[in-house]
Amino acid sequence: MVLNGLRWGLPFTELRIDPSAQLKRDEAEGSIVEENNRLITFRLDTWQGIVDRLTSIAGEPVTETLLSQIGNSIGRSGMEYSKDRILTEDDLWKVFDEVLRARGWGRCVGFSKGTGPRKSYIFNLRNAPLSSQRRASKPMCYMMRGILTGWLEAYLGAKATAAVEKSCAAMGNSLCIFEITF
Repeated sequence: MVLNGLRWGLPFTELRIDPSAQLKRDEAEGSIVEENNRLITFRLDTWQGIVDRLTSIAGEPVTETLLSQIGNSIGRSGMEYSKDRILTEDDLWKVFDEVLRARGWGRCVGFSKGTGPRKSYIFNLRNAPLSSQRRASKPMCYMMRGILTGWLEAYLGAKATAAVEKSCAAMGNSLCIFEITF
């Protein structure tokens, strides 16, 4: 799929958000189009089912690695096309929230910097797609963790030393909380 000249199959990288933009269906071609860009969509339970099926075939460690790496690429690409909109570190989460909200990926409802000896960033997310309306015994938002890591790595021009989902809505928490350390 091409979104404003970007080649990505996932909706996260489209950063030019126009709330007045209308989705149009091209029945003859079987397409959904927004401002001349073709979109693909599927329901949340379909996405969750795809991840569950991948986990049953490849196992949790492989699924976690794949989704995290895919997410990292999405985050890096998203930052590449939005870096000029980020004037302060406070804008990091505001732009991130704008993209999540516009594409149905939830909300970034808070941001802070860690207090340890290493530089770390903490993002609070609500309604992340993989954990939405689910129950799990441990954090499961692998792709979102990867997206945030790639987003920050591209912004800082540095490789993260750790990326942890400290809290997950699937575990009964109100938010998914991610800490990315450099």
